[in-house]
Amino acid sequence: MMPESVPDSREGKESLLHRKILGVKIRHARVRSGLSLKEVGEALGVSAGLVSDMEFGRRGVSLPQLEVMSFLFNIPVIYVW
Repeated sequence: MMPESVPDSREGKESLLHRKILGVKIRHARVRSGLSLKEVGEALGVSAGLVSDMEFGRRGVSLPQLEVMSFLFNIPVIYVW
Protein backbone atom coordinates (compact mmCIF):
# COMPACT_ATOMS: atom_id res chain seq x y z
CA MET A 1 0.00 0.00 0.00
CA MET A 2 1.31 3.45 -0.95
CA PRO A 3 1.50 6.26 1.60
CA GLU A 4 -1.06 9.04 1.15
CA SER A 5 1.66 11.63 0.47
CA VAL A 6 2.61 9.98 -2.85
CA PRO A 7 0.43 11.45 -5.63
CA ASP A 8 -1.40 9.11 -7.98
CA SER A 9 0.28 9.23 -11.40
CA ARG A 10 -3.15 9.23 -13.08
CA GLU A 11 -3.87 12.65 -11.59
CA GLY A 12 -1.01 14.26 -13.51
CA LYS A 13 -1.96 12.49 -16.74
CA GLU A 14 -5.60 13.58 -16.43
CA SER A 15 -4.52 17.16 -15.79
CA LEU A 16 -2.27 17.12 -18.86
CA LEU A 17 -5.04 15.61 -20.95
CA HIS A 18 -7.48 18.26 -19.75
CA ARG A 19 -5.02 21.06 -20.64
CA LYS A 20 -4.46 19.59 -24.11
CA ILE A 21 -8.20 19.27 -24.79
CA LEU A 22 -8.78 22.80 -23.52
CA GLY A 23 -5.95 24.06 -25.73
CA VAL A 24 -7.44 22.45 -28.84
CA LYS A 25 -10.78 24.11 -28.10
CA ILE A 26 -9.11 27.49 -27.57
CA ARG A 27 -7.13 27.21 -30.80
CA HIS A 28 -10.22 26.18 -32.75
CA ALA A 29 -12.21 29.12 -31.38
CA ARG A 30 -9.36 31.57 -32.02
CA VAL A 31 -8.86 30.45 -35.62
CA ARG A 32 -12.62 30.57 -36.29
CA SER A 33 -12.76 34.10 -34.91
CA GLY A 34 -9.93 35.19 -37.22
CA LEU A 35 -7.68 36.46 -34.42
CA SER A 36 -3.92 36.03 -34.29
CA LEU A 37 -1.93 34.77 -31.33
CA LYS A 38 -0.57 38.30 -30.94
CA GLU A 39 -4.06 39.85 -30.80
CA VAL A 40 -5.24 37.39 -28.17
CA GLY A 41 -2.04 37.85 -26.20
CA GLU A 42 -2.48 41.63 -26.20
CA ALA A 43 -6.06 41.29 -24.94
CA LEU A 44 -4.89 38.96 -22.16
CA GLY A 45 -1.78 41.01 -21.35
CA VAL A 46 0.55 38.11 -22.17
CA SER A 47 2.86 37.22 -25.05
CA ALA A 48 1.79 35.41 -28.20
CA GLY A 49 4.13 32.60 -27.13
CA LEU A 50 2.24 32.14 -23.88
CA VAL A 51 -1.05 31.92 -25.80
CA SER A 52 0.57 29.30 -28.03
CA ASP A 53 1.66 27.37 -24.92
CA MET A 54 -1.96 27.45 -23.70
CA GLU A 55 -3.18 26.12 -27.05
CA PHE A 56 -0.70 23.24 -26.97
CA GLY A 57 -1.49 22.36 -23.35
CA ARG A 58 1.94 23.31 -22.07
CA ARG A 59 0.44 26.03 -19.88
CA GLY A 60 -2.70 26.22 -17.79
CA VAL A 61 -5.43 28.79 -18.36
CA SER A 62 -7.12 30.72 -15.56
CA LEU A 63 -10.86 31.34 -15.42
CA PRO A 64 -10.40 35.11 -15.96
CA GLN A 65 -8.34 34.34 -19.07
CA LEU A 66 -11.06 31.98 -20.30
CA GLU A 67 -13.65 34.70 -19.73
CA VAL A 68 -11.65 37.20 -21.81
CA MET A 69 -11.12 34.64 -24.58
CA SER A 70 -14.80 33.70 -24.64
CA PHE A 71 -15.65 37.39 -25.10
CA LEU A 72 -13.02 37.80 -27.85
CA PHE A 73 -14.16 34.66 -29.67
CA ASN A 74 -17.86 35.41 -29.09
CA ILE A 75 -18.50 32.00 -27.52
CA PRO A 76 -19.85 30.92 -24.12
CA VAL A 77 -17.22 30.05 -21.51
CA ILE A 78 -18.77 26.59 -21.23
CA TYR A 79 -17.59 25.84 -24.79
CA VAL A 80 -13.99 25.72 -23.67
CA TRP A 81 -14.57 24.68 -20.08
